Amino acid sequence: MPILIFTMLFLDIPRVVELMIYLLFINIVIFFLVTRFIKISAHIGVVNSIILGLSLTYGAPFLLLMLLEIPIAWARYTLKHHTILEIILAFIISSILSSIVFIVF
Repeated sequence: MPILIFTMLFLDIPRVVELMIYLLFINIVIFFLVTRFIKISAHIGVVNSIILGLSLTYGAPFLLLMLLEIPIAWARYTLKHHTILEIILAFIISSILSSIVFIVF
C-alpha cells in the first residue's frame, strides 16, 4: 500500500488509472462490510467496476465487455459459491459505486 500511495502522490499517473485505484479500493471496503451480512460476489463486483470505469472514460463501446460477466457469474453460481441474489447484488452495488466515484472525482 505505501508504494501505491507514493506512486499516486509523486508520479504523474493518468487520471483514469487513479480513478480505477480509488474505485477498486472503495469496492473492497464496501464489499468487506456487506459480506458480513450476505456473501456477494467480489469477482463480479471487480469486473463490473473495471468495465464501467472504462466505459465511462472511453465511451459506450466498452459496455460490450459486460458480456464477459456472464461466464463469470455462471461459474460462481454453478460452483455453488454464490446464489443468484448474491451475484445480482454484487452487480448493483459495484455499478452504484462506479457511478459515484466517476461522478464525484
